[in-house]
Amino acid sequence: MQHKITSVRTLMKDNSIDLLVLGPGTHLRWLLGFSPPLDERPSMLLIGKEKEAFVMPSVKLKK
Repeated sequence: MQHKITSVRTLMKDNSIDLLVLGPGTHLRWLLGFSPPLDERPSMLLIGKEKEAFVMPSVKLKK
């Protein structure tokens, strides 16, 4: 997985892109090996010049 992220960062640098945001789908599945279900809650992979983060809200269950 890390070699794919490194490749993406190289392309980002070559194209002057500071931040890449990927939502659920085939691109995310290719990069991480999984893709969360597409629903109303935002799930995104953010790739910056030096760091990456996955944004996924917590789900609170009602008792």
